[in-house]
Amino acid sequence: MDLDYFYLSALKEEHAAFKLLRADNAALILAFVYKAFTARSKTEEFESELIKILDDLIFEIKESVPEATFQDKALYYLNDWTQKGYLHRFYPRLEKDEALYDITPATQKALSFVQSLHNYNFVATESRLLSIIQLLEDLKRGTREDISDYIDDLKAQRRVLDEKIKQALKGKYQRLTKTQILDRFQQFEMMARSLTADFRQVEYNFAELSVEVRKKIAQWTESKGKLLEEYLTSYDIIENTDQGRSVYAFSRLLLSSEESGKLISLLHDLYSLKDIQALESKDKQVQALYGNLINSENQISRASGLANKRIRQFVEQKVYLENRGMNALFNEIFTLANEISNLPQNKLRQVFELDLPQVEVNLPLDRELYRKKQIEAFDTQEIEERVENQNELFAATLVDEQKLIANIDSLLTQKSEVSLQEVIDTYPLEYGLTELTSYVKVAYEYFVVRDLEDEDDLFFWPSFDATQNLVLKEGKVNRLMIRRR
Repeated sequence: MDLDYFYLSALKEEHAAFKLLRADNAALILAFVYKAFTARSKTEEFESELIKILDDLIFEIKESVPEATFQDKALYYLNDWTQKGYLHRFYPRLEKDEALYDITPATQKALSFVQSLHNYNFVATESRLLSIIQLLEDLKRGTREDISDYIDDLKAQRRVLDEKIKQALKGKYQRLTKTQILDRFQQFEMMARSLTADFRQVEYNFAELSVEVRKKIAQWTESKGKLLEEYLTSYDIIENTDQGRSVYAFSRLLLSSEESGKLISLLHDLYSLKDIQALESKDKQVQALYGNLINSENQISRASGLANKRIRQFVEQKVYLENRGMNALFNEIFTLANEISNLPQNKLRQVFELDLPQVEVNLPLDRELYRKKQIEAFDTQEIEERVENQNELFAATLVDEQKLIANIDSLLTQKSEVSLQEVIDTYPLEYGLTELTSYVKVAYEYFVVRDLEDEDDLFFWPSFDATQNLVLKEGKVNRLMIRRR
């Protein structure tokens, strides 16, 4: 790779890790990432917990540096850093409906770069040289074309081992010095951090594959077989790359009960050494190497499984048909979201038009001048009293509904079902239409009513007209048959 001027200029403007290191609040971002994830050996964390950690960190900084200007809320910073590609936010299908965050590969690279700037008391050289020699020997043995040469290499190794065993039986055993132990431990930490970063990149690649699958499903108009072919091709591209094959082989090694037990035992023995325990600056994330690698492997499997699930749901005809209407709505939303996600930041404001609340301004000169109200005079001398008995204006007809219920109940003791006509014939109306409507009301509320729409019943009651003459009024209602509940 040639590091020419134009490549580096583009990298400075486009790569998230480069932009993070150039950001004004880069120290805050990296300190937060280290405190929230690295120092706590966490690969992912819930939003509420990160808000607490970031609030505490900002408070500590302001206590030590009063002139520090971090005015925004913690949630604003999390959203801003997610949008810029420093953090990754996702929503797992758990009982707790809360966003989870993890570090993006770009942030991991920036953090690893800053950690590499640390000045060690000495730089590991012997262990690196031994690692190089060991790698070269492995390459030499693994690429032998003649099996006899391979057998000769194995016999040479056996002679070396036999000599070491012979010397050990004589009591001659060369232990590592403190310098050699620290040298190899430093090399181990560097390789472990690099391995963790590589796993995060592979995990990110599989997560991106899942996102691409959802986008394609949302916009797909061709046959399902064509989509399945494209997905399997993309999956094979990742799985069959050198990195993919290496990671899958490592996953099989990591999940092996024998090898995983061996790794746990070796880590325990390493951190039990007095020379290692005496070190003040030990990387806690490296110390929890096995757990972090297991978490990363689980996340890779989860991302891969999610992509497979999306494809399976799309291919299954039954699910596709049952959710066709809902899928159409979701696809429209996903399509719009995909279009927006590809727009630059300066174009996003043109996507939506929102009616923002406006302040209504009332200037003093806009107000009308004071007008004196005119008092109207009323002449009440010519008003004649038209109502001789004012009590009639306030008279109200009250119907006792409990009495009506009792009337219906008394007839239902003799028959299982009675008509409203029978009830009123037995107990004539005293309050006219008001009482009739009350009968209908209590019948529906307290009894079972059968409405015979094809038959009608006529009801009559005496009343007074406007001139106080006694008249007979009538009302027609659908025949109602009433029985107890």
